[in-house]
Amino acid sequence: MNHQIVLLAFEQLSGDEKRLALSAIEASWESRSGLMAELNKSLSENRVGNMVCPHCKSDKTIRRGVTKGIEKFSCNKCNKYFQSNYGTALYRIRRTDKWQAYLKLMEQGYSIKRSAKELGIAIQTSFDWRHKVLASLESALPKKIGGTVECDDFQLKESFKGQRKLDRKPHKRGNDGRNHTSEKVSVVTAVSRDSGIIQVVVAAKKISGEEAQKSMENRLETGTILITDEASSYNAVAKADPTLVHKRINSKKNRTERPIGKIHLQTVNNQHKQTRDFLDRFNGVATKYLPNYLNWFAYLQLQKDNREKIQTMLKTCLSAATALIFLTKLLAGDVLIRT
Repeated sequence: MNHQIVLLAFEQLSGDEKRLALSAIEASWESRSGLMAELNKSLSENRVGNMVCPHCKSDKTIRRGVTKGIEKFSCNKCNKYFQSNYGTALYRIRRTDKWQAYLKLMEQGYSIKRSAKELGIAIQTSFDWRHKVLASLESALPKKIGGTVECDDFQLKESFKGQRKLDRKPHKRGNDGRNHTSEKVSVVTAVSRDSGIIQVVVAAKKISGEEAQKSMENRLETGTILITDEASSYNAVAKADPTLVHKRINSKKNRTERPIGKIHLQTVNNQHKQTRDFLDRFNGVATKYLPNYLNWFAYLQLQKDNREKIQTMLKTCLSAATALIFLTKLLAGDVLIRT
């Protein structure tokens, strides 16, 4: 009977009032009974020990109830209050009812502006959400890969997209970065034939041995078979770790002759093409955000057979306390190309 009264009252509202009412109901449902509430509950139940205070790192914390599906805590050491999602992509997000829809739009490759228009949110909000999500995804990627690993690099045009102040004259339209005078950055890509991909941005058109070694430092498991071309820079990677079995091939000769057994770079070259195709969907990615987009690509590769991608991505956003750190650096202008 009560729901009939609600429906009758709903019909008396104007079109704008109905939209606001539906949005409020959806937000309430999502926070209390929807997927996000279920994931928050699951994370809470699976948590080992007390919640660590993000301010003083003490584990002497006390639960202070649940508000809209999110646990609240207080710290006995510093006497500060905090939420269980502190530092995650969903910290202080008011429109949680739109998060699942936003992740679906990300999965479909929608731009920041188009996502904002579809969901009725500000472009700046869409930008912040995207980069908080992308900053969270790194926690779900493998820190090391092993087995047989193919490693090579490719170049992308250095992009200052979105920046108003440049230290150089702006390029003319139509320059896709393929001419030799364009500034370039390199993307070192290591692909395990078993599973896993690691991509690292190096602020150089041609990488040195030191840069190659640093990009792969602590990223390859002991005894990995490392296949590279004859570029001398990759010798430094094998020299730094004597347990690696380094096999070099002549990539130019390999194009005209049949590969010897399983010694080839076809897997990593295919990843290069897929990475370029993925980045092309966004009509250019600013170089300082490139590591985040590469994490996104690697995450999609990891989850390509997962039928519950949105739920998995949302769980990652709820559990990875890296988004707030990234956003703070982003606002301060301290986000640099990682090497």
